[in-house]
Amino acid sequence: MTAQHARPEQFVDPTHPFARADGIAAGLGRQLRTSSYRRLLHGIYVLASVPATPLLRAEAALVPFGPMAWASHATAARVLALPIPPLPGASGPGATLARQAAVYVRERVDSPMETRLRMLLVLAGLPEPEVNVLVGDGVAFRKYDLSYRRSKTIVEYDGRQHAERIEQWESDLERREAIDDDEWRILVVISSGIYRSPGKTLERIHRVLLRGGEPGTPRTLSDAWRLHFPGYD
Repeated sequence: MTAQHARPEQFVDPTHPFARADGIAAGLGRQLRTSSYRRLLHGIYVLASVPATPLLRAEAALVPFGPMAWASHATAARVLALPIPPLPGASGPGATLARQAAVYVRERVDSPMETRLRMLLVLAGLPEPEVNVLVGDGVAFRKYDLSYRRSKTIVEYDGRQHAERIEQWESDLERREAIDDDEWRILVVISSGIYRSPGKTLERIHRVLLRGGEPGTPRTLSDAWRLHFPGYD
């Protein structure tokens, strides 16, 4: 093809989302593979320096549909910064499981193991404990992982690293003495109690909650936890 018959390069404004095909036609083929550009959606790019905003994401979603398409409903509300209620999420594969998992998300959780311990209790049908409750006399407060106020029961995960630090060990002793003063019962769970013998852990906690009269404690535990905590006992 002679220079006279070469197809002119297409103009693309890289500060707005554009299709990969249009970028190639504009001579940006190699540049799209560098850090100078960011892929927003499949086949949709923009300059990496452009801030990611609701408007930018809406523009990116509309690129394949041409100039006559527009955003509406929740997308338009987000672009205009209008308050909207939480939406149920996507409907694709795994969406149902994702929504089920989201129900168990809690704020102020300190560690993944604390979450695993809480999920073990809940899936077994035990009442859900409160997360990181402050216990004290109004002057000095102590924070505990998982607590049942009515029966004054505390369930805490104790990682191996605690035993390897003298300062942490001494601090734990002081906290547990204070628990005795407040007439609370503490049940300490280590990693093997979650991964190797979750059944025994549940039996111990279940027994204490029944004895303490914790409201909502079932007489028999559910087996739903076994699917997620197979253990070896």
